[in-house]
Amino acid sequence: MVALRRSNGRKAAAPGSIRIPGICLLIVFGGLMLSLNGGAQQNLANYADLETLSNLVSETAAQATALSSTLSSSESTTTTTKFVADPVASEEVTGKILASTTTGGSFLDRATSNAGTEASDSQSLLRGSSDTEAAAPAEEEAKPAVEEEQKPKAVSTEEFYDNGDPHSKTATVISFASGYALNVYKSFIGSLRATGYEGNIIVGISPDADQQTLDYLKKKNVKTKILELTECTHGIVMPDSQPKLKKSFDTCAKPYSDIKIRWSKYPLGRDWLKECEECTGPVLIADFRDVYFQRDPFHGAKVEGLQVFEEHPRTNTTHWLTQWPIKDCYGVNTFDKPKPMLCSGTTVGTRQAMLDYLDVMHNEMMHWVKTPACHVQSDADDQSIHNYLVWYKSDAGLPQPLTPVPHRTGIINTVGFEASEVWRRNEKRPTEEKEFTGEVPKWLDTKVGMTDDEGYCTQVDGVTRSRVLHQMDRFGPPWNTWHRTFTSEWD
Repeated sequence: MVALRRSNGRKAAAPGSIRIPGICLLIVFGGLMLSLNGGAQQNLANYADLETLSNLVSETAAQATALSSTLSSSESTTTTTKFVADPVASEEVTGKILASTTTGGSFLDRATSNAGTEASDSQSLLRGSSDTEAAAPAEEEAKPAVEEEQKPKAVSTEEFYDNGDPHSKTATVISFASGYALNVYKSFIGSLRATGYEGNIIVGISPDADQQTLDYLKKKNVKTKILELTECTHGIVMPDSQPKLKKSFDTCAKPYSDIKIRWSKYPLGRDWLKECEECTGPVLIADFRDVYFQRDPFHGAKVEGLQVFEEHPRTNTTHWLTQWPIKDCYGVNTFDKPKPMLCSGTTVGTRQAMLDYLDVMHNEMMHWVKTPACHVQSDADDQSIHNYLVWYKSDAGLPQPLTPVPHRTGIINTVGFEASEVWRRNEKRPTEEKEFTGEVPKWLDTKVGMTDDEGYCTQVDGVTRSRVLHQMDRFGPPWNTWHRTFTSEWD
């Protein structure tokens, strides 16, 4: 029998064990801060301390590549191929960034790296499950220098994906939406179309979507799939003490009532992709509410096999989101072999690679349903399965070539870790300093190293605008205000 989980997803303390109250740790940490830094600790925690925040962000350039090269080495069970970088960023610029960036981070950065919060969303049953808001302890310090052969290799702008279509007209973006207001649909679909993307968009929506939403989807040429909801038959039970999560465990989508509704995006996405004869190009399957498009996701991008995307280097598979489900279900302790955290909320591949990946994920989910030890009380465990298959299961049958793409270097930029730090620091600022009208693009100071002069989030080179942002809502109010200035473009 699986032990009852607390709301944060961890096991209750074993009888006779000693648990140090969190408040005690806070007091000790606070005293240590005072003794080490005197009155400077307030400045450290302040958003205005750009050096602290930029140190955190700058770790990505060296650590992302070093960790990817080290942790994806020959001991990994995954067969990987050459790194696929964004073709717009030159190899020369990327090399300079990687060679000059230091690692480590400030005292505050290291102190906050152990925090973690559970992924949950009361507004949607189908929201993506990759919500690692903060990092687990890092495996080790990355080497400050990256060897020449480990540097990302830029892809020529003359190379396109397998059918040679540079305008992504045959590409496909798949997502699921439920219980959202129209402005959320506009943010995802409107921003995607505003990039010039002319490809296919397939979105599964709840049967109670209003007419205004349906009209907007039709206007934007979306292939709308209205879900049929039914009672679940998978037998995985969520206690009444967690009513919001319980609803997602009790309600399923036909014809896959035997898996969690949040999991159903995998077999349904597979089925819809098979039905779409014109969907012959590359495919992105993505979360909905917290995904935003700054550039066409596929124009000029070379996509081979399957691409999975790493989160910030400080977030690895020792995080509770992957650690305890994998250990309970498979008996694999990720602390023995930490790997970069892969975000299951965004995955890219060729049509065939995506079909194969979605099929493998569905089959593994059926194994979880049939195995009581895998009945974890979480609706975010597809990320556990995603990471297990890539890093720890040698015979997973995932499509090849399989490429784990380092943070801020590929089609997807998952900004959740850094964004949470930005919000956390911003909340400590005086109210009068938080005022932001949207008239100035610098909603986030460029010295932080995440945005360009116009406010757009960038790749690791600090210049190239990221194609797709994930978890950008965690920046908080400044981002939200700036983000809304583009509403007219989404209509």
